[in-house]
Amino acid sequence: MIIGKYSSDLSRFKAVFFIHFLLILNLHSVLADDVEIHDGRSSAFKKGSEIIERAKSGDVLWVGTYIFQNDRVGDHRIGELIDAAKRGVDVRLIVDWSGNELPQSKLTYLVENGVKVKFYNPLRFVNPIQLNHRMHSKFIVLNNETLIGDRNIGAEYSNFVRNSKTGREIYIKGKSVGSLQVMANEIWDDPVSIDINSRPIRDVERSKIRSEIAVGRKDFPDTPGSPASRFSTDNISFVYDKPSARGSGRGVSSELFSMIAEADEAITIVSPYLVLTDELESTLKLLKENRPNVKIRFITNSLRSTDVRLTSLAHHGDRHRLAKLGVDVYETLFQLHEKTVIVDQNIVFNGSYNFDSRSQNINVEMGTIIRSAELGKAAEESVNRRLKRSVRTVAEGRVVARVKRCFLEVLGRTVTKFSAIRNQL
Repeated sequence: MIIGKYSSDLSRFKAVFFIHFLLILNLHSVLADDVEIHDGRSSAFKKGSEIIERAKSGDVLWVGTYIFQNDRVGDHRIGELIDAAKRGVDVRLIVDWSGNELPQSKLTYLVENGVKVKFYNPLRFVNPIQLNHRMHSKFIVLNNETLIGDRNIGAEYSNFVRNSKTGREIYIKGKSVGSLQVMANEIWDDPVSIDINSRPIRDVERSKIRSEIAVGRKDFPDTPGSPASRFSTDNISFVYDKPSARGSGRGVSSELFSMIAEADEAITIVSPYLVLTDELESTLKLLKENRPNVKIRFITNSLRSTDVRLTSLAHHGDRHRLAKLGVDVYETLFQLHEKTVIVDQNIVFNGSYNFDSRSQNINVEMGTIIRSAELGKAAEESVNRRLKRSVRTVAEGRVVARVKRCFLEVLGRTVTKFSAIRNQL
């Protein structure tokens, strides 16, 4: 009898334990967000298209970009936004005024077809001094899903033209996206976000726009947005700079410097535009003093691959300062555009932030920080593939570039001595 009772209690305990285990698994699946990495070919743009296509009547769709190019990729996205507006979606497109390449007629055509369009910080006589303050963020937000990263809207950012820029986007679906909706809405409602001044357009212009959109939609690769990797996690946070904030210590830079300071083993910083600020230099110097064995590497554009020569010249002038910090620097032979930070292969930032003065002190930046060993490993593997087409220029405390003291480096040092110039890079 005692043995039978013991067996019965043990069976009951196993059953209860199994049920609790299943409940924990189910709770994790409910709380965890789905995450995808998109860093190849047209994957990210197509994923954005899928999000837009899922928007239905009554939904609010936010689309933000620093640059909106007037090409077939831009036309394709315009067509998608108009289709969504016709389905009854509240479509809100915000474009940085300085990065907009769409003609006034296309902007008006968007408004005519139900898309709400705003410029971020357009030229005004109210405060022209603040004209250098730009919205550098890139995002699509719909309900509980988002696509966030570094890609603008245009062919050269979507791998549809030769020598297009590399990029990395993170797709997230889950409860954490609610905080990003608040951020997007705050940018939309900010006083410097101004409705565009639409003007009447002629029928011939309207007909031409329809034709260009039709070509853009038809001439687009019909491939799904396949991710490089996919996983789930419940440790996601979104960071961004409030539009009204200025100077160092703002949202994104503060979070990133704190994240870097946590490193115990290794840091990888991918930044297409790299200018060593005093704050970054002091953060890395303190880290090296406290944990000298932490390996730090930067990946950035070379003077050959960059599209912003002045920033690259500034980086040339910084090479010896970077060498003194004991970091490695790799310069790419292709156009790098992704912005990623990986700490100990466990904490990953991905977004719009460049390690330069503008992102640190001036622009509105946005990104996500995810604590996940799975994402850390996948991001490191992606970066290592990039390194196969890169040259190490700083290593083991010295500049190892073929020409150490070339004219360009001297010019870079000269340029960056002027703080008025350096603080705008």
